[in-house]
Amino acid sequence: MNFKKEYLTDLEAAFYVSEFDYEVALPAIIVTDVKTSNGFNRCSFYDFPQNKLKTLALTGTKGKTTSAYFAKAILDKMNGAKLHFYLLPKQLWMEKIILNQN
Repeated sequence: MNFKKEYLTDLEAAFYVSEFDYEVALPAIIVTDVKTSNGFNRCSFYDFPQNKLKTLALTGTKGKTTSAYFAKAILDKMNGAKLHFYLLPKQLWMEKIILNQN
């Protein structure tokens, strides 16, 4: 491993997150997988912002794009409301269906 214990000695932080305890004065949060824990750590630090999002899902065979534009127009007229929508190109979702069948 290329990480050196000396990097933590003069660090001005409340704690560090690692898979290893480097036995320094700084408190450690020891985890089994740093990459996996980083997502949770970030959400926790920002008080789980994804829980404050409202989701609108449009499904079916006809009218999804039109309905999405209507919803956007309505929310644009409301104070502070925002709507971001994403449309998957037909080729992309068809490829996903074909890949999932194998």
